[in-house]
Amino acid sequence: MPAVWQQMQERRATMYAEQDTILAAVETAGGEMTDEQRARLAELNTSVATITTDIEMSHAAARRAAGLPPEQPPAPAPGGAAGQENLPDHWRSFGDFLQAVAAAGRPGADIDERLRIDAAASGMSAGVGSDGGFMIRTDWSDVLLSRGREASQLVPLCDGPHTMGPGFDSIELPYIDERSRATGSRWGGVQVFRASEAAAVAASLTTLGLMKITLEELRGLAYATDRLLKNASMLESIITNAFASEFAFTLDNEIIRGSGAGECLGILNSGDADTGAGHLITVAKETGQDPATVETKNLSKMWARVRAKHRGNVVWLYNQELETTLDELALIVGATALQPRTVTYGPDGVMRIKGRPVLSIEQASAAGAVGDIMAVDLSQYLLIDQGGLEASSSMHVRFINHEQTFRFTYMINGRPKPAVAVQPFKGAANKKLGPFVALAARA
Repeated sequence: MPAVWQQMQERRATMYAEQDTILAAVETAGGEMTDEQRARLAELNTSVATITTDIEMSHAAARRAAGLPPEQPPAPAPGGAAGQENLPDHWRSFGDFLQAVAAAGRPGADIDERLRIDAAASGMSAGVGSDGGFMIRTDWSDVLLSRGREASQLVPLCDGPHTMGPGFDSIELPYIDERSRATGSRWGGVQVFRASEAAAVAASLTTLGLMKITLEELRGLAYATDRLLKNASMLESIITNAFASEFAFTLDNEIIRGSGAGECLGILNSGDADTGAGHLITVAKETGQDPATVETKNLSKMWARVRAKHRGNVVWLYNQELETTLDELALIVGATALQPRTVTYGPDGVMRIKGRPVLSIEQASAAGAVGDIMAVDLSQYLLIDQGGLEASSSMHVRFINHEQTFRFTYMINGRPKPAVAVQPFKGAANKKLGPFVALAARA
């Protein structure tokens, strides 16, 4: 290593150390930066950027002097991700990429040219500093999203996510508007006749509806200390796990209770099926039922409102606070209490209600509120996305904590499929059957 090159690296290390000292003093003072400290940090940022360029030029000159060809990025790894075939695999790891994104978020910092290469390859534009976003390479993006979906309890049970093509931010889906199984209403109005029933067979016409879903941004945040930023492998592990966990939790929560405004439309907010064109069927509590309890009749009546075609996909979702109540259910026969057949446990220890699996989820409502226990067929919940994640970073959000903030942006949205709760062919008025059934509040 040429002596001048080593000297420049030592000067840069000294500058980094001085920056750390200033930031530590700012933290000790309660986060208030003086004008002198601010000016010195800006000066150091400029000097670091300049000397980094000098180091790179010195390295290139040393290679020429030694008769070596210019340094080239490594060849792409075999079996690279789609869309990356002609892109040099210039990142050593996902952690290496995150370090570059974090560095780009520092005021006055130069953006790593490898970020610009990825931006050009993906057809995306890269911003500057903390306001900029950089597309995560396809294979890393797939890993992050896959881990998030694996951590989710509900997303794997939904229909999707279906990935839309580039340039599209919404989708319109026609559907059969079937709201009743009465003759003349099935399949939105299709009818068939015996020839003897009428001299001329009446024409029938299917009624179609149109559902539109617009993609919305889901943003995940993760924090990394300055010390962690220096360790690429540990940074990659922690950020990946943090994003996957929060991504899974947020999507599961939106599937249950999302408002539909800038986020998924949740089952609990999808409208009452019995009184309108909504999706959620709510079963009333029993007369005199104690607050925040579940009775055997509740479960039987909920199951009776699940349409037969959905029962094979149903899972029961519940708040863990209800476990004791579910374990203590009984069938009262005269003066005798019998163990009900409604709730059982398999050899794997998994609870089942009416033979269908039961999932305890954090996103269920508190015991006694609507949504504390539900029977749902999530194949009737549609998710769409636009493949790929964008990463950006800021040093300002957690500045006094010596932490960088990573933000991951993912375009995704979802809602229950339309016209899924129907009036049965034979049955009481306003007693629809469908795939989403909840127990009413028991306050």
